[in-house]
Amino acid sequence: MMMKKIFFLVLIPAALLSARPCGAQADLYSFPDIGQAKAAAPNEPPADPFMKSLALRFGLDEAVLARAFSKGVGRREMIELILISRGSKDPLPGLIDERRKGAKLAGLAKSRGLDPRKIRSEARRLAEEVGKALSGNGPGPRTAGTFEPLQGGGTGYAATASSGPERGGK
Repeated sequence: MMMKKIFFLVLIPAALLSARPCGAQADLYSFPDIGQAKAAAPNEPPADPFMKSLALRFGLDEAVLARAFSKGVGRREMIELILISRGSKDPLPGLIDERRKGAKLAGLAKSRGLDPRKIRSEARRLAEEVGKALSGNGPGPRTAGTFEPLQGGGTGYAATASSGPERGGK
């Protein structure tokens, strides 16, 4: 019986003391404030590789192009807006806003004294040029293995390994 009293006298204070958080234990299960997490998150969408290359080619702010692309401005449309901006010396963000309000690209070009057909053809050419430059950078298509004719002119075929990047292929 005495043992039970001692056990409870020691156990109850120990349980109460362990329930109070210590200095280091107070932050053990703390979670960040949701408002802080939202403020720390970047507001800019990631840039498309096509838009990155346009920004480099024309010396423009990548964030402006990425924002416009994320809001639905197409690739060739963006090139046409850039060319109109260059030809008229108007700021690109203003042209993007006009376009988003419903202005036609040909109307934007004509109102600034530019030929819409020349701008459209130049935009096509630039889009193809940038697209080809980007397609050459990535890895080639993977193959699961192929059969090639034997070197000695025989009638059989030899199986080859896959040609993915981990195998030294493109």
